[in-house]
Amino acid sequence: MLAKLLTNAVSKRTQNIPFNVSQQHDAVLVMFSGGLDSTILASIICTVLDTDYRVDLVNVSFDAKTSADRITAILSFYELL
Repeated sequence: MLAKLLTNAVSKRTQNIPFNVSQQHDAVLVMFSGGLDSTILASIICTVLDTDYRVDLVNVSFDAKTSADRITAILSFYELL
């Protein structure tokens, strides 16, 4: 039930994103920490948007090799693939 409510909420908020036919891909940006919230949001966005949209995940880390947040984001990214 909760998953359906959340999917409906994301769908409602993304249904009016304009699509420019002259570009190859329009992108939707998700600030992506790799935590549960951003991973679930990215997953839902990928299911409700048309496949012509690209979903860009943006992560900020000050130490890309050893930061726990960066490692979590990379692992979550691979789970989303």
